[in-house]
Amino acid sequence: MATIVTGDSMLSVQQQVEDADFHNISLIPMGGDRVFLYFPGQENIIQVINDAIDFFSMIFGNFYKWTTRDVLFGRGAWVRVYGTPIHA
Repeated sequence: MATIVTGDSMLSVQQQVEDADFHNISLIPMGGDRVFLYFPGQENIIQVINDAIDFFSMIFGNFYKWTTRDVLFGRGAWVRVYGTPIHA
């Protein structure tokens, strides 16, 4: 997980990462400026980021490992039902 510090859009940041020859890294939006950095390859994503920390620190900040606390536990929804009494 990381936050985008440049204020660019997700598509722009994904293009910057691919232009730097990191084609295997996918960015998944997590809301706001937070992104999940996904690397489906055999290499460790932490090692890849540490090897190119100068590049990644220009775009991202606050790197941390994903935990279950990063997932929202519930969502609310409003339902409008016409023709049914409120007490039903």
